[in-house]
Amino acid sequence: MERLSDVIVTTVINRRELHLHLEHYRTGTTHGTMRFNTLFFLLGLSWLCLALAHVSYEDCCLMYVKRMSHSIQKHAVKYRVQETDGGCNIRAVIFTMRRGRVFCTDPRESWVIELRKKLDKQRIKDERNKGPNRINRARVNRG
Repeated sequence: MERLSDVIVTTVINRRELHLHLEHYRTGTTHGTMRFNTLFFLLGLSWLCLALAHVSYEDCCLMYVKRMSHSIQKHAVKYRVQETDGGCNIRAVIFTMRRGRVFCTDPRESWVIELRKKLDKQRIKDERNKGPNRINRARVNRG
């Protein structure tokens, strides 16, 4: 049989080991939580930087075409105006051609103003022709 003093010494040693294990666990958890918080903060910061970078990389014109021949102008199907707000540095009119090619132009040029007017008139004409009256006219003419 074990003596009482041996049991007490063993119990004290086991309690010290338990105390050391508990202290190590608490310290490890604190460091782990700090690591998680740091990782979470860095991930959030990275996401924010990517979101802001997305805004600054818009599809912007950086320079204008000097001229556009009449044969190319007739292939223009639509346009949009680029303003200097946001990530774009210059004001421009961007014409889209039939096959999707785009041209950046100076909005102050007279030929650009004329081409815009022409496309606006064409768009209004197309909208009128696509209305419900066109279908009714076609049925009336057939029958």
